[in-house]
Amino acid sequence: MDSSRLSSDSLEGDGHLGASSLGLSNTNPVRNGFNSGGYERLNVDGDGGDDDVTSPERGHAHVSPESTTNSLGVFPGRLTGGSAAFDAPGASEVTSLDSTSHLLDSSRGPETPDGTSAKPTASSRPGLHRIIRKRVWPWSRRSAAASSPSPAPGAADDGSTQAPSDRDPEQGDDGVDEETFRKIYSEPPTYCSSRENPSRKRNKVITAVAIYALVMSGTWLVLACKKQRWGYLVSSTGKLTPATATTLATGIAKSIELSSVAAFTWCVGQELTRRAYRKSRGLTLAEIGMRDWVKEPGAWFQNWDRLRVGGRTVWTPLTCVMILATVGATLYTAASDAMVSPKLRFDKWTPRVLRGPVATSYGNVKYAKRECPSMFGGTAGAADPSADDACINVEFSGQSYRNLLAYMETWTARFDNATQGTRELAARPAGTSLLRNNVTLEGAWIETQHSNITASYLKYGRIVNNVTMALPHPGVYAAATSPVNRIMQPDALSGIGQYSIRAGVVSPAINVMCVGASRDELAPLVYTTWPGSKSVRSGIGHQEIPVEEKLWVNDVPSRTAADGKPYYYNSTVLDDIFLWGPEHSRYPPVFSTGRPEQYPYDYNFISNSTVFDSTGIYTIAKHPDMVNYTICEARSWVSPACSTHFDVSGTAGWKMKAHCEDKGDGDAYHHSDDKKEWALPSRDWKHVGTSWQLSMDMNGGQRNSNASNSRILTKTALRTPDLVPYQPSLAEVFAVYLGSTLVISAIDTPYKHWWAYDITDNILQVKTLEGFNATVRSQEYTSGYSQTWQAVVWFPVLGLVVGLNLLSFSYMVCHKHTITDFTETENLFALAINSPPSSQFKGSCGGGPKKRNFVVPWKVAYAPTANHYFFQEASDMPFKGRYSKAGRKAGGDVVEKELDAYRRLSKNRMWS
Repeated sequence: MDSSRLSSDSLEGDGHLGASSLGLSNTNPVRNGFNSGGYERLNVDGDGGDDDVTSPERGHAHVSPESTTNSLGVFPGRLTGGSAAFDAPGASEVTSLDSTSHLLDSSRGPETPDGTSAKPTASSRPGLHRIIRKRVWPWSRRSAAASSPSPAPGAADDGSTQAPSDRDPEQGDDGVDEETFRKIYSEPPTYCSSRENPSRKRNKVITAVAIYALVMSGTWLVLACKKQRWGYLVSSTGKLTPATATTLATGIAKSIELSSVAAFTWCVGQELTRRAYRKSRGLTLAEIGMRDWVKEPGAWFQNWDRLRVGGRTVWTPLTCVMILATVGATLYTAASDAMVSPKLRFDKWTPRVLRGPVATSYGNVKYAKRECPSMFGGTAGAADPSADDACINVEFSGQSYRNLLAYMETWTARFDNATQGTRELAARPAGTSLLRNNVTLEGAWIETQHSNITASYLKYGRIVNNVTMALPHPGVYAAATSPVNRIMQPDALSGIGQYSIRAGVVSPAINVMCVGASRDELAPLVYTTWPGSKSVRSGIGHQEIPVEEKLWVNDVPSRTAADGKPYYYNSTVLDDIFLWGPEHSRYPPVFSTGRPEQYPYDYNFISNSTVFDSTGIYTIAKHPDMVNYTICEARSWVSPACSTHFDVSGTAGWKMKAHCEDKGDGDAYHHSDDKKEWALPSRDWKHVGTSWQLSMDMNGGQRNSNASNSRILTKTALRTPDLVPYQPSLAEVFAVYLGSTLVISAIDTPYKHWWAYDITDNILQVKTLEGFNATVRSQEYTSGYSQTWQAVVWFPVLGLVVGLNLLSFSYMVCHKHTITDFTETENLFALAINSPPSSQFKGSCGGGPKKRNFVVPWKVAYAPTANHYFFQEASDMPFKGRYSKAGRKAGGDVVEKELDAYRRLSKNRMWS
């Protein structure tokens, strides 16, 4: 169209900008009225003709905007390409991007009252775009329908064009958006009458979510604080495997996180919306954004500048809580994994009373034979009574040789490694044994105050090698593996579990005392040296043996004298050492082999275990390089000086150790029993020792068998009154060799030092359970922290989420009604698009809100006549903070300070 047809007179006369003044057709005058669809109808011709903006006239056929126009009120059939709009200037061109570039051009000077720029431009006349900007587009909160002062004469456009704008032409290439943009704000949106009341009843779903979040987060915190142990529930053989339990815990933690976030953000949205209804406060965009942080913790890093620019304005109690909620939502799953997810770990040492099986007394050889797997059961076993004897002898033989070999390996390794030796018995290696072929039993030397060889030599004038070794009670193994005590075994923990027990039980002990003696000193104990003994030459040197090996005992005098008193046979110089004779009421042993020069022969033993009412077994050994002999006595009892330490590992094996004579050991048996009458040497064990001697051929010296075991043992007899640092003594080796008898004698025996049942043969037909004090530390799949720093870091997170959930639930209880949450994206969009524009957000339509925009307070206003809700400033500036004094309100416009204007303009030179 020809813009020169516009006259300044017509503009002044009209007082407003009409269709005729723009040279448009009079048949469709432009009106400042909203049609029924809320938009004007913009006709854009693509044929080079005039464009018009019209409303349907009364009396004309009504055309529905929804069916004939797009979202901007433009008829799709009439809209042409952008090139046509530029080729044929029309009504829309007066407000095109080129013609409005001066609004962002900081290089232009201020306008004069007649609407022209103080700075010359490419055109000598201001052009219609200036008139339209002054008359139709005032940058204020006032309606566009208000009139503006008439422009000065000569304001009509002569058709000249403005200088090209450097703005992106894709932001509006045909002027349609500009024209529509001006007209849609010319009238209030009377078409938008709210369909629903913003207030409604309490939301039951979100209330249930809040309850779930509160209950489960509280449960999670309790589990973490309690360090809940899951026992067989979470195990390889339980209802939940470890992998399933971990996955389940992670899933529940995630559900707690999501439900907590849902409940909290709902409450925050409600509170912010309620603030928006309160005229004195309102809500800010920064608060809405921080609410999104809770739902999307990653937005923290994307929009962190909201806190930076907000300053004191944003830091309110609510925003502080939202920041804490963001931290809780971000870290809760990690905190749950560290503090609640089941992990295999030890608990603390816990005192307990464990129960284990008891069936017989200590040292009961009859029970040991019955439990031995002889293979010959039923009628076969009854037909061969010696089957049990043979079985237990094999058991003794196998275990004893293994024990001896392991002990020899230990000393050999010490010698080969040049390990510094010691003469202190307590620091020397003790013996080991096996239980059930998979549990290693480690012994300990006890009562070492009686083991000083040098002191004994000074006292008795001879070598006295006296040692006592204790082994752990094998019954602890039975108690530990008994289901009644519910101790998790390694196979229930994928084969990698561990546990430890410190049991306050007695420990079986073996005492061996070996004393050096000459031939004459031993003569009263050797049958073949007695007057009238029946002996013959053995054929080996001058050695003599009884005529009948099994009948020589009939030549031994009776144990009772004629006056009825006990007769203790011959007295010897060894009586005070071995406690024989009438003063000690103990009978000495009698041996059947002897000769004038030596007895027994080199590298051999002779033994005796038939002493009446005796508690020990006896052996005479002959060292090949010594003239004298060594006589040894072995006895056994249960010691109260120890505790049994049982350590089980699925990877390192099973190990049981006797921990003895430690004053700081609160688990030692003597602390568990106030009876101070400790057990004496066992008379029953002597029969176990007799069977052991038979299995080891400890009486082979009668036949000069020169057995390998005898050769090894006799070589360890002491020749000097002191221990050898690099070699064990005979008493030590003998005690280790006898260790198997302690293990077999203690199986299924009481954990105390006495037998409490009066029954035949001291064998219960059905095993009973007896308790004992113990301290237990075991591995189970457990909730809770394993290191101190985890408690410091993660407990606050778990507690924070519980507190937030409690706060959310309390908020729901206190507010019975729900209001529409205008901080939700869809609600915010619906309210914002139906709200008038505001100068508080000027300049933010393209690049989004910046700095001050985040902290401007807004309220939700209501127009009763239109039943319409919309956003309105709660104040023209933030109530507090760095932007609270950034400008003042004058005539509806915000006049910024010079320094703020300079900073704004200097940072936007790229648009100039």
